[in-house]
Amino acid sequence: MKTRFWKRIKKPDSEITLTRRKIYIIPNRHGLLFALVLLLMLAGAMNYNNSMGFLLTFLLGSIMIVSTLHTYYNLHLLKIRFHNAPAVFAGQTAYIQLQVDNAQNKRRYAIRVDDYHGAHSDYCDVAANSQALLQLPCITKRRGKYKLPEKISIHTEFPLNIFYAWYPMRLQGEFWVYPKPQGEQPLLEQQGLAGDKQSLHKRSGDDFVGYRDYHPAESPKHVDWKIVARNQGWHIKQFGGEACEKKLWLRWQDLQTQSTEARLSQLCQWILTAEQQGLKYGLDLPQQQIPPDNGISHQQRCLLALAQF
Repeated sequence: MKTRFWKRIKKPDSEITLTRRKIYIIPNRHGLLFALVLLLMLAGAMNYNNSMGFLLTFLLGSIMIVSTLHTYYNLHLLKIRFHNAPAVFAGQTAYIQLQVDNAQNKRRYAIRVDDYHGAHSDYCDVAANSQALLQLPCITKRRGKYKLPEKISIHTEFPLNIFYAWYPMRLQGEFWVYPKPQGEQPLLEQQGLAGDKQSLHKRSGDDFVGYRDYHPAESPKHVDWKIVARNQGWHIKQFGGEACEKKLWLRWQDLQTQSTEARLSQLCQWILTAEQQGLKYGLDLPQQQIPPDNGISHQQRCLLALAQF
């Protein structure tokens, strides 16, 4: 039934305001059952000429009519825009974050978004003069750029769950999906650094050269716990022979026997492994080269290059 409403939307919008002419409202199955019960009550009251039956029927009927307005105005003048969608790896579920702005002086209850394929967010309340984020799940199957689903609707059934108010919309927005990290070639052997792995982290006799910030993906065994105990932040001790001084090049041409997607998946696996081990690594792709470095921002830059390949 909703399909014809989406056909009226010519192009996606960056922001949508739910004005009076944009909101549709119909009774849901609970509302239809409620109306049927009211008709039976009215027929019984007429048959037995029962004034209390008329009073109860008309009272419940008036409550049903008033609830229509409350359901309608629960969406009225809300603003919806695409907020963010954190990048994920192929095969994982991405969560599209939609921001709902409530500029009115009244709270909105039980707001939800869903798409044409049945995925839906959790219900949320939006405080007066505030914002809230709704997360719509999206299953990814391949790497690359994804756009928001073409058919999204925002709806509510508050307060009595007998009327369904909604608005079909198309929003502008996109997010990236990284290749799936997989591959059988170990990082160190492939890069010609096989041998004693302990020597990659610290050689005996090396001098202490300072600290660097701790990243969540790193092993905590090199954390200076004395600094942590003094509430001065998390830092990694650096020595002259630490692995971060080793500069690796993750090269596309080293994987000539594999297909394009297999190469990208293997490079993705190497990036995650190198970052976890605290190595400085660079990425060498056809027509693009990222100098060696490490850290979360560098890792995301390399993964984005693989997604855009």
